Amino acid sequence: MAPAVPASAAERLGFGANISDSSRLALSHYLQRDVSDGLMVAPVDLNEDGLDEFIVHDKNCGKISSPCSFMVLSESESGIRKLGDIPARGLALGNQHTKGVRSLLAYQNAVNDYSYTVYVWEPNKGQYIMAEQK
Repeated sequence: MAPAVPASAAERLGFGANISDSSRLALSHYLQRDVSDGLMVAPVDLNEDGLDEFIVHDKNCGKISSPCSFMVLSESESGIRKLGDIPARGLALGNQHTKGVRSLLAYQNAVNDYSYTVYVWEPNKGQYIMAEQK
């Protein structure tokens, strides 16, 4: 009999959710293009500080055969900062936290929900990295 494998919950990202006008402007300035022009944005509080971080990808992501780039961005008074750039066919929130920041699950196969790479927060680098790189 095979040992039981614990299930791990993943939470979908809210792409297309409303973001404030000031955040939209800051993101557009950082990305050097209007976020409403071909980009999908998901606001999410990754570190539970009450402020949203943003995950951004191109609207055509699901229509191309290669992985997309999912940018993880944070906003502060000094502007937008990149926290990671994750290549994937899909991205979800993991249920684990590293140093108080939620993990991200990067899916490489559009039809297999059990095949993913875990990305965790690495405070010394100030960005998300693959869990096996820790």
